[in-house]
Formats: sequence, C-alpha cells, structure tokens
Amino acid sequence: MTTIVSVRKADNDEQDEQRVLTKGAPEVLEPIFTKKPSYYRRVYRHYASKGCRVLALGFRVLPVQYSTEELQKKPRCDLETDLAFAGFLVLDCPLKDDTKRTIRELMVSKHKVTMVTGDNPLTACDVARQVGINAGYSKQPLVLTPNAEKGIVEWKSIDDGSPDAEDETLPFDADEVKKMHVQYDLCVTGEAMNMLSKQQEDMCKDNTAALEGFLGILEKICLYTTVFARTSPQQKEHLVMAMNRCGKTTAMCGDGTNDVGALKQAHIGISIVNFSGSENSPHVAAVARDIGSAAGQGGLRHRRKPGLQGHSVEELQSLYGGSDDAQVVRLGDASIASPFTSKSSSIRVIKKLIRQGRCTLVTTIQMYKILGINCLITAYYLSSLFIHGVKNGDQQLTISGLSIAMFFLFLSRAKPARKLSHQRPPSGVFCVSVMVSIFGQFVIHLAFLAAALRVAEPFIDPGDPAMHPDGQFTPNVVNSIMFLMSSIMQVNTFVANYRGQPFMEGFWENKLFYRSVLFNYAMLAVVIAEVFTPINAMLELVSMPNQETQLTVAALMAGDTIVTLAYEHAIQMIGFISA
Repeated sequence: MTTIVSVRKADNDEQDEQRVLTKGAPEVLEPIFTKKPSYYRRVYRHYASKGCRVLALGFRVLPVQYSTEELQKKPRCDLETDLAFAGFLVLDCPLKDDTKRTIRELMVSKHKVTMVTGDNPLTACDVARQVGINAGYSKQPLVLTPNAEKGIVEWKSIDDGSPDAEDETLPFDADEVKKMHVQYDLCVTGEAMNMLSKQQEDMCKDNTAALEGFLGILEKICLYTTVFARTSPQQKEHLVMAMNRCGKTTAMCGDGTNDVGALKQAHIGISIVNFSGSENSPHVAAVARDIGSAAGQGGLRHRRKPGLQGHSVEELQSLYGGSDDAQVVRLGDASIASPFTSKSSSIRVIKKLIRQGRCTLVTTIQMYKILGINCLITAYYLSSLFIHGVKNGDQQLTISGLSIAMFFLFLSRAKPARKLSHQRPPSGVFCVSVMVSIFGQFVIHLAFLAAALRVAEPFIDPGDPAMHPDGQFTPNVVNSIMFLMSSIMQVNTFVANYRGQPFMEGFWENKLFYRSVLFNYAMLAVVIAEVFTPINAMLELVSMPNQETQLTVAALMAGDTIVTLAYEHAIQMIGFISA
C-alpha cells in the first residue's frame, strides 16, 4: 500500500516536502529498494518463521512539488520506485484461546483441515505447526516455489534465515504428492500456482482447457497439502473448486472480501464478521463524527475544536476497546457471499455448525423412519381388524394419537452431541442403511402382529352383531389384543429409531423422552397384567379370556420389543464399523 503525504516545515519560509510512503511484503518490496542492509532477508525470514507478520517500510522524497491533480494522474509504478528502506514492522498476533482446541477436535473427528492464507509461507507454516495442522518437528516442511530461471516449480525446504539452515530442493511431480505428504508437511505458494496456471495456458489453446488442466493439477495436490500461502482471491476460489471436484464436502471460513469467491464455491460458506460492538454506541458515533469533521477542516489544526474538547486519548481508547456488548452483524463483504454469518470472531463456529447440522440431519431421518414404520404397522393393523369386522374405540384412538404427538415433541427437543465424532451420519433418507432398517423393522412387527392375530382368532364370532364393519363399537378380545400389540410397537418404533450418540444427546440424556417411554412401558405392563382395571376400562379393553392367552400376549409384546431393539442396534453397529 502506498500513500503520499505532505510534510509541513516548522519554518513557514521553507517549502513543504512531499513524500511517498509504502508498506508491503518484504519479498515484494525488496527489488524496489535502492539500498537495503545485508541482514534484510535474514531478519524478515527469522521473524516470519516465528509466526509474526512482517511488513517492509519504505519512503521516497519527491524531487519536485506536484499538485493534487498531477499526483492523482501519476501512475503507481512511477511512485513506487527508488524507495529508501525505513525498517520492518513486525506484528505479533497471538492465537485465540479456542483455535488450537477447535482444530484438534476437527482433526480427531477425521475432518481434513487446510490453511489458505495470504500471509508469508514462513508465517503460515509456523502458525499451522502451532495449531496442529502441520505435524511439527516430526516432519520437515517443504514449500512449492517457482524457479524463474528454469521456468518450473520445485519443492524447497524452508529458509528461516538461520545460518545453519539446510537448503533442500526436490523436483515437483503432481503424481508424487500423495507419497510425499507422508514424509513432509507441504506448503504451496500463490506464485507457484501462478506458474502452474501459466504452464497450462502455454500448453492449451483456449482458456477453458487451460483452467481444466490447472484444476486437474490442483486436484492431485489439494488433499495432501496442509498450507496454501500468499494466495490471491481467485486462487482460493480455484482451490475450493478443486476440492469439490475430488468429491469432498467443503466448508470455507473467511472474514474478508478476498474470501468471497471461495465462500461462494464451498458447500458450506461461513463468514466471520469482526465488528466491535462499541462501533454502534451513540456516544462513540458522535465522537467519530466530530473527529471526521475536524479532519475535513484542516486536521490537527482544528484539534481544539469545542466539540472535541474533553476527549483524551485514553477516553477514546476505552470507548472503542472497552465495550463488552454483543457484536452486531452488518451486511457487507463476506457475509453476503455465504449462507452462514457468525457474530463471533472465533472459528469454533465451524464445530458448532457441524454439530447442529448432524443433529438436524439425523433428527429428520429418524422422523421419516418413525412415520414410515408406523404407517405400515397401522395399515396392516387396521386392515386385519376391518376384515374381521372389528373397530377401534374413540378413546383408544385419542390416547394413541396424544402419545405419538408427545413422543414427536420430545424427539424434536433433543440437543446436539457436545463432542464431534469421526462417524458420519447417513447421507439421506433414501440410503441403504435407512431402507434396510425400515424394511427389517416392518417385517419384525408384521410377524408379531400376525402371531397376535392368530392368538385372537379363536375368539372371533362371525355371528356377533358387534363384529361388523358398519356396527357400533363394542370392546372385545380381538380389539384388546391388537390394540395392545400396536401400542407397544409404536413405542418400540420411537425407542429403536432414536439415534442418540454420537450425533445427538443419548437416550438417557433426553430426560423428557426417556421418562415418557418408561411411563408408556409401565402403563402397558399394568394393562396386560390387569392389576388396575380402571385403566383397562378407560382404554375400552376387556379382560383376557384365560391366563394362557394373557401370558402369550405378554410374551409377544416383550418379544417384539427385544427383537426390534436388537435388530436396530445391529444395523447401527454395522454402520459404525463400516464408517
């Protein structure tokens, strides 16, 4: 970045001096400096390798006085020449407390984490080592850099400016990157990506073919490279495109306009808005307007304007930096390009988004499974009753409907699991594991319903006027047996298909749900045991004709519960092992 300033002399007789002030990356400004110290590279590489952000500072005194109009028309390249080296600006930005922990949790849960930054490769590699993206000292880092003389790119060991640093160079082969990442921590620079892109442009006749070739190279290296440094906004976009073409689901987290393209290409774009809550304070806004007004009317010459009196530097710093109010999300920049915007400046939002997304996905799938199985059970249950001229009572249907509504309510209140798991949830409703689960549970329930109907058949009296589809409902043995079986199957369906860990809170952690389940099991046990007959009367049920029938129905209810839960547990275990 370059700016032009006018230095006003203390003596009014002397003419004001115009200077060009420039700051930028040390390697970019190095050829522009007329004279630089011998320690130039060693110093900036030393601090960059320590994770600091290093900016080179330069200036030049303009030989003649230019007007504002002339300076505005002057090309930038004419101003940014023959600069005098003024020094380095070394900025240390400590990592946030939860950054390392969040990245470690993502990597433990088998999520691939890649750093894409515009910073110096030395800085990027050191930060990657601190947060655990790079293996640290157990692996040697290699940086893919261009060789302008040969017109190729090659792997080079990191030169941190130390005198004992060993310079190792390896040829670049995209097909060998997969093998190299086992031994090295790989870093690719934006300059190397530019050269790879130009090589494809020279080989291909049109831009479309060149882009396809370049993306093909990125596909081979993007999954095995941990750090991409000095990248441009377009290069970030191409990286995400290459990862998408590899069949991966990508999540991009960015906080500036240079991340907009990548946020659009990612499946999950997350923009972080770094706005201080104090910016929205009315008092701070009034002070800012006063400062802006003073600057427009002569800057420091008007610093004693009455509206600014009483505002010390300490007070302004406290106003801008001491507010603990919640940050306010404002539209603009990266937030417009991404579907998700975080008010927090921490990357822990990624973990939170994955947890919430997995919980929502498995909740949706289990809802569909429960609805599908219950519909199949009800279809067979009502059809078998209709064939024999048996109907359900109004109170039975009402209580059954209220129970189902209560279960669905408690299911929807389940919270995401606190810890990320390496196990992946099903990709959708129409996947093999879900279909096998639904089909298997339906077959189990169908078998036990058929067995219960066989137990009830001896008590069917075709000549009974009450056993007629158009007749008035009268409690009977067939209705009582089938109602008990359908009720226990509905409860079993909810329990068996409750996903729980590792994507949402477990069965025993969802207190409302497990208490309602235990209550329903207890009520059904009381009803089949006939220890409190008023409940049976409320449900419009009759007593079992004999103890043998009572024990048989109880055994069928227990058998359906055990077999259904065991089958679904086996399906989940098979899915866990395959994952």
